Amino acid sequence: MARPLSVTDSQILDATNAALVELGTQGLSISEVARRVGLSRAAISQRFGTLDDLKRLLMKRLLREFEERLAAVRIEAGAPGLIRIAELVGNMIGAREQFSNFMFRYSININDPILIGLEEQRGEILRALIAKTMPPTAIETTAAVDAFMAHLTGSIMNWQASRHPEATAFLKERTLNWIRLAGIPLEDSH
Repeated sequence: MARPLSVTDSQILDATNAALVELGTQGLSISEVARRVGLSRAAISQRFGTLDDLKRLLMKRLLREFEERLAAVRIEAGAPGLIRIAELVGNMIGAREQFSNFMFRYSININDPILIGLEEQRGEILRALIAKTMPPTAIETTAAVDAFMAHLTGSIMNWQASRHPEATAFLKERTLNWIRLAGIPLEDSH
């Protein structure tokens, strides 16, 4: 008779994620994940396969959570939607103290041949949401989406160098200015 599972897949993925954040890709191993959840390396390998398989599964979960987070928020077209997207990005970044972790994690992901797919897919999901929200502008939608993404990225970096205490409010303020600059009507936005 097989032993019941004492640790859920979700707990193992949580431990994998925590190890990845704390140790980076160089320190992440099946042995480290096993140690964190109190299982043997063989038990993890038997359940998930290789470390790359485990990272792929984690990537799928993180991507699904990102999609669910965006889908849970009602975002209307036009200026109000662009402002809401900026607020969502600010909320995902969190407090100034978390920004280093945010950037560290991003750096880990884009330097890993498997996890870079996560960042690329998250970027495409965000781009699709922005495109759906973007009202007509003087330039084609793809270029407007690129400009808005560049605005968000630059504003995130500016926020980190500013004395402004909160990313969400800073991004909202900067997005209002970007919307005015782009000539997008502000009706129904605050």
